[in-house]
Amino acid sequence: MSRMSMDEETAFAIVHRVLGAQVDPYGAGGRQHAADALLHFPDGREGALKVGSLGPPAEAAITAILAKDGWTPRTVQGLRRTWIATLPRDSSPAQPAELDDLLLECERHGVASLDQLYRLALSGKATRDVLAWADAGASAVAVEDSDQRPSQAWVMPGGATGNGAELLPAELDAALASPILQSQLAKLNDTGTAERHLFLWIRTEAFPFAVIDTLYFGGALPTGRPILPAGLAQVWLASGHHAGGVVRAIAHDRWARDHPYD
Repeated sequence: MSRMSMDEETAFAIVHRVLGAQVDPYGAGGRQHAADALLHFPDGREGALKVGSLGPPAEAAITAILAKDGWTPRTVQGLRRTWIATLPRDSSPAQPAELDDLLLECERHGVASLDQLYRLALSGKATRDVLAWADAGASAVAVEDSDQRPSQAWVMPGGATGNGAELLPAELDAALASPILQSQLAKLNDTGTAERHLFLWIRTEAFPFAVIDTLYFGGALPTGRPILPAGLAQVWLASGHHAGGVVRAIAHDRWARDHPYD
């Protein structure tokens, strides 16, 4: 019997906790081209599960990204946390400094992203300056407190226009059309089960930063009904980050966020 990877074992536990289904490892006994698990639902339905990932395989913790070329650390007086921000490519040289005030306001309001400050501004509880920034494609999230780099903001040019909820459906469609995921879907189809699930671990360079913000830190989800490839019941998008939980695209139904982590 082949051994499960940590990604598979964790995915199986998440699916069991969210759906209440029994998850039986399937890629054993020489069945290397099959799905990774079979699902047995309490109501008698049967399904199949395939576990994969999106993003550069070598990517590790968020600190690995901070050292990449193109990221610029800014010391911001008064910040208590380390922040990662993106700005539109047509930003002026002065705009990173203007962003500092919004990061400070995020901390004053106890929020961990520009998207959360945006929602406060819509309700009149924060400065409305953030509305123009977010609409222009700026994005910012707080990462873990750092003793080595206190009071800094890492700013990268090239923030995606729009917000994560707007960009996510098209980004997922493009990913599902890729040769790698088409191969994963073919393995699911080979099981012949009626309900097929694709579980994807999402690395931070898999999607534009605005989408990663949504998946990792709990931003708003798309409001439309997901259109998935034929035969695919659900796509699971997991960051492993507690705040973001696990996002599910449920075919022809809705986008959902679950919080299965202990």
